[in-house]
Amino acid sequence: MAKDKGWKARKKDGGITNQERADRVEELLEVYMRGVDGDVTPVEGEERGYCCDLVADLLHLAASKGWGAESVLDMANEHFQRER
Repeated sequence: MAKDKGWKARKKDGGITNQERADRVEELLEVYMRGVDGDVTPVEGEERGYCCDLVADLLHLAASKGWGAESVLDMANEHFQRER
């Protein structure tokens, strides 16, 4: 998977690295792909699309719970930027 230019695998808050953060959700992405297609053998480059769909579905979940999808996305981006 290609890395964002500003992304680093260094340790941040709580002693966890950004690589460890990425690794712990890699499995979530695989589960999501299985839920969508019943398989975890995406064609090269398809993981990015699944990742976008997963984020969009998380925003639908946030909206359905009344959390405000935009505010959840804004807060998530703040966390991401601080952890970079």
